[in-house]
Amino acid sequence: GGTSIVVSMVLLSRAGAGTSLVVIAAALGLAGLGMGAAAPVLTAAVANAVADEDLGVAGAAQQMLQQVGLVAGVQMLQSVQVRIAGASTAVDDVVASYRTAFLVATVLAAAGVAVAFRLPRRADQSSAVIAESR
Repeated sequence: GGTSIVVSMVLLSRAGAGTSLVVIAAALGLAGLGMGAAAPVLTAAVANAVADEDLGVAGAAQQMLQQVGLVAGVQMLQSVQVRIAGASTAVDDVVASYRTAFLVATVLAAAGVAVAFRLPRRADQSSAVIAESR
């Protein structure tokens, strides 16, 4: 999922005033597919990390942090875009500012993927149950 998001950000960072709407739609679709692939895995990871009686609180915390992160990320990238474009309304300046914002998003998404690969893996619980029953 994360890799799809990185690729979509790369595509969007290369977009310009003459970029086909098909390319833009493909990049946005790829981002949606990446989020769709990642969401169930993240939910399962949270559910498996807490006791059964804490599932409601953990799920709510995950949803809240996901929404806050989304809003903060969009605002941060919009700040980058506005800072680069400044007061200019020239098409080239605006396009360059969005390219820069999507490059920042690419770096952040790639960093997230790298961190995810470095997270420790939990031992398979089914094999632990089998080992205990012997």
